[in-house]
Amino acid sequence: LGDYNKALEYNLIALEIYKKALGKEHPSYAMSSNNIALNYSNLGDYNKSLEYNLIALEICEKALGKEHPYYALSLNNIAMVYYNLGDYNKALEYNLIALEICEKAFGKEHPSYATSLNNIALNYSNLGDYNKSLEYNLIALEICEKALGKEHPSYATSLNNIARNYSNLGDNNKSLELTLRAYKIYERSYNSNKVGLTPQLLATNKSKLELSFQFLASLSCIDPSEVNVLNTSWMNLNGAIQAGQAQLLQHLSQNTDTSLLILVEELKLSKMQLSKYNEMTLSEKENKGIDETALLEKINKTETELSKRSQYFADFNRLVGAKDLVSQLTENEVLVDIIRFPYYDFKNIGWTDSVKYLVFISDSKDTLVEHVFIHKGKELENELFSNYNSYTSRSNNTSEQKDELSYDYFWKPIAEKIGDAKTVYISLGGIYNNINLNTLYNLKTEKYLFEEKDIRIVNSTRDFILMKERETKNYSSNTAALFGYPNYDGTSIATIDSNDYLASTRNLNSFWIDSLTRGGMKASLLPATKTEVENISATLNKNDWQVSSFLENYASEENIKKLESPRVVHIATHGYFFEDVPKDLSNDRFMGMDRQTVVQNPLLRSGLLFTGANKTLNGEELKGDNGLLSAYEAALLDLSETELVILSACETGRGEIKNSEGVYGLRKAISDAGAANTIMSLWKVDDKVTQEFMSTFYSTWLSGKTIREAFNETQLTIKEKYPQPYYWGAFVLVGE
Repeated sequence: LGDYNKALEYNLIALEIYKKALGKEHPSYAMSSNNIALNYSNLGDYNKSLEYNLIALEICEKALGKEHPYYALSLNNIAMVYYNLGDYNKALEYNLIALEICEKAFGKEHPSYATSLNNIALNYSNLGDYNKSLEYNLIALEICEKALGKEHPSYATSLNNIARNYSNLGDNNKSLELTLRAYKIYERSYNSNKVGLTPQLLATNKSKLELSFQFLASLSCIDPSEVNVLNTSWMNLNGAIQAGQAQLLQHLSQNTDTSLLILVEELKLSKMQLSKYNEMTLSEKENKGIDETALLEKINKTETELSKRSQYFADFNRLVGAKDLVSQLTENEVLVDIIRFPYYDFKNIGWTDSVKYLVFISDSKDTLVEHVFIHKGKELENELFSNYNSYTSRSNNTSEQKDELSYDYFWKPIAEKIGDAKTVYISLGGIYNNINLNTLYNLKTEKYLFEEKDIRIVNSTRDFILMKERETKNYSSNTAALFGYPNYDGTSIATIDSNDYLASTRNLNSFWIDSLTRGGMKASLLPATKTEVENISATLNKNDWQVSSFLENYASEENIKKLESPRVVHIATHGYFFEDVPKDLSNDRFMGMDRQTVVQNPLLRSGLLFTGANKTLNGEELKGDNGLLSAYEAALLDLSETELVILSACETGRGEIKNSEGVYGLRKAISDAGAANTIMSLWKVDDKVTQEFMSTFYSTWLSGKTIREAFNETQLTIKEKYPQPYYWGAFVLVGE
């Protein structure tokens, strides 16, 4: 699962038990040492890894002799450490000895012999002898075919090894052919084995498939002949885990299977319990005798059972293709799918820190996809994004100067392939998740992109296809829950003291929050959020909606967790997202939780502030909820019948970008909770103008427009009054 520190912790305990029970010269002690060595290797401490591997080797030699398979295993482990240290000659020396042992112990047709051959080939490749490397790889491939068959992942690994050698020898056509064959094997294996896996294990398996996809994408920069195959593969890879969770919610809304409902409820309760544990100190957990490990095991067990049951859902194992997509697009529509990938340099032979973007453009006319490569990915993500930020930041909100660069770099290469299509469905990738395409200014036409195209953000191409195939949902219940003006201090009445100030934006940056955790500054009141909620409530009431408004002390985390799928949920407060958690050796707490836990889980680094938040940020322990709703907790809300969630706060659309699973933050959480549409922000928003934006949106929507029409018209209205993109461009609409 990638938690090597936790694995090491358990392995060290096991080693101590073997030492006491069997002694330090027993083979089991050696195997335990090997496990520890592997953990250290994964943690990047190769010298420590080598130390434990050498101990294991010495024990194996004494206890089992130099011709035992365990001795060969230790040799291969040591070789891998030397490989990681860059000493390929030393690694090769150990691998060759291991090969000889494997031949004697298993014969030349055993998978372990093939593994040793591949290890040797890898070293020859790194030493620049690609022909010798290829020779060993071809023998390994033949063994794998005989012993395991042509559909086994090990056979695919051998194909990939051979492909890289052909690439290193300059034969990219052969490399592409073999890499594609390997990818298809991995893909079939992934799809046939995903039932019964937890989301975490599914993500681990998926990451291996992604690596192969990235190599294919790099090859396609040179030879784009298989780009249509890549497109189809990406449709079924991108957002697959999130789509599975969405299908579960969809199935539940149409199903009366009591046992399934009980399982889902058990999972939700266990995750709620875990979120409460995250808010406890270590001493609190010890005093209450809390066993987090048992709870995690229960969560894994429930997720596994749900995954097994998911195979009976109509869409779970279904793979989509270009024909499915084309059938859902009309004449004046296109779908754009943006993929970010690290680049494999075939000239210098190896993965680089270079980044490229591959963009697929599909229309209703042909199943053959258009594509464009954007080669300067790092430039997009650094200098050009910085330039874009300068035009959408608060510091530039009075300037009349237009951003003349961003359109040409972020959009023009795509626009040339789109042509005259008016509606553009788009699945975002990489840095595109952090920009609002509507705010890109076309210097040639002197218009912003949203004045030329109807941009519609979707979670993924597959999600778009399945959504289009479903019947349009009718929302008959006009209920709304509105939250605003939380009393962050948690006192009986919200007050402003002489040392406080009213916040003009709804953002809490990393420095501020880090100060808060040490008892410094505090989250300030947002007066316009009170006006915002009151105005929206009045508008909804006039249209015969049932409205529940939660202001000041009532704008609490407890009340939002009690919601039962109102049609609209509107939250106006401070929002936060942290790419990194600031280090503080004097404090192991951050945002009211264990600092290390927050570091490891991106859904804990994004959230919203409610009543009482300042007490938590200042180190006080609150009974019940702590006033901070993390994205992890937001994913557990009941929004299965909710048409629209509006997060009227700062940076609620941001999160940790996972290449094939989108943005891990509030955006993912609200979608996982079941909401059909979400309006959220990408940057710090102005308190007063946001209040105007939201009031205008509701008036327009309730006049008979669709959510998307109302959103677009609101942007135009606010732009007329406040021309700078900072004001009207912060919010994006994602969903149906």
